Amino acid sequence: MVVVSVVIPAYNEERYLPACLAALRAQDLPADCYEILVVDSASTDATVAIAEHYGARVVQAGPKGPGRGVSYARQRGFEEGRGAIIAFTDADTMPPPHWLRRIVHEFRDPSVVGVYGLYRLIEGGGGVWLWFNWIQPWVLLLHHLLGRPMFGGQNCAVRREALAAIGGFNTALASMEDTDVSIRLRRVGRVVFRPFLMVKTSGRRVWEGMCSFFTRGLRSYINYFFLDRPPSDFAHLR
Repeated sequence: MVVVSVVIPAYNEERYLPACLAALRAQDLPADCYEILVVDSASTDATVAIAEHYGARVVQAGPKGPGRGVSYARQRGFEEGRGAIIAFTDADTMPPPHWLRRIVHEFRDPSVVGVYGLYRLIEGGGGVWLWFNWIQPWVLLLHHLLGRPMFGGQNCAVRREALAAIGGFNTALASMEDTDVSIRLRRVGRVVFRPFLMVKTSGRRVWEGMCSFFTRGLRSYINYFFLDRPPSDFAHLR
């Protein structure tokens, strides 16, 4: 019986997807307890072939365009998944072997509707590496303690019925769709933050334009949390 559906948004991910899928296939949760869904947004490279090679179920999200960004892909995965738990990660992310087992363990508490953890960059160094790997975890913890959980789409999971109860993802958001879900989930149950739930990710957004990444990220944060405006858009990578 499928317990967990793992959803991976994908757009031209042939470079990163094999390592992600290999890591998911190496989970210590029994193989018949989880499924992997790659939500493809009309990739023009070998993304679909790679996903099928690793035994993932491919869901077509259609071509990218207005309303067809990563939030739409995550929503499509949620709709198509068969598990009572929906876990989300990204194509450039590698979860450790115990990732799904620990997620399932958290949901044994019926009051828990969402769980999220941390991520570490596996590339680069200097100030960016220091921020993401050492400072950001404390920022996330502070936000959680203030009642404003901040899901990261590469490392979070939700209870299916709870996500349905809040209407799923807001597909009109160009970014911060993951944070938006985590905040709305608090209306229907407990959202827990587990720092030991750690994944590794590429950090490619940073390296492909460090200044613009931080500028748009800060603008999105201010718009969403303080000005009640839609967050900023990012270049399509998923």
